[in-house]
Amino acid sequence: MSDVAASGGYYIACGASKIIAEPSTITGSIGVVAGKPVLKGFYDWIGVSNEYILRGKNAGLFRETEKFTPDERAKFEDWIKTTYYNDFVPKVAKGRDKDAAYIDSIAQGRVWTGFQGKERGLVDEFGGLDRAVEVAKDLAKIPKDKGVHRVILPYPRTFIQELLSEGDETHVQTKQREAVLATLPDDARRAVRYMTLLDRMKDGESMLLMPFDLRIK
Repeated sequence: MSDVAASGGYYIACGASKIIAEPSTITGSIGVVAGKPVLKGFYDWIGVSNEYILRGKNAGLFRETEKFTPDERAKFEDWIKTTYYNDFVPKVAKGRDKDAAYIDSIAQGRVWTGFQGKERGLVDEFGGLDRAVEVAKDLAKIPKDKGVHRVILPYPRTFIQELLSEGDETHVQTKQREAVLATLPDDARRAVRYMTLLDRMKDGESMLLMPFDLRIK
């Protein structure tokens, strides 16, 4: 665990054979927090009205214009407690080979440093990535004189992948791609457009294409 591995980060880490952290790593925060905003006053202010069609006792649980009814609040709290006591705490207890009651006593959303976490059994030893790799090699029975290949994910994309990419781009990246395409001849731009479609099809997307290439002059 590096600088921060709390709540969801610790949820992921707790099943590991060994947990390595820095003394200052923010860790723990074993807990569940949830709620809902009530925006009725804001909606009234901007002139927006709401109408709900509900079926079922708790169908309106997450209506953003109404506070919880007593029954809804009880249901919501039960859901949170179930997630905490029946899911999070038992998994940490199993992963750390501790009693669930003990984990609950140091959990309940409390945030610890790595040093404090080690004192409470949430961390095995101090160290960084290099130490974690050494421990992993030892657990995997890889000789100490043997090196390991570290894979950096996600893989850096090639120039062609960058050129074909249309999703998860920043505004600057989109403009850069458009600028590169603008330098290409018309036929090359059409070829890139079809390459983009084929690249998306390999991921299982359905492409609807006309059976001819329409050019307007």
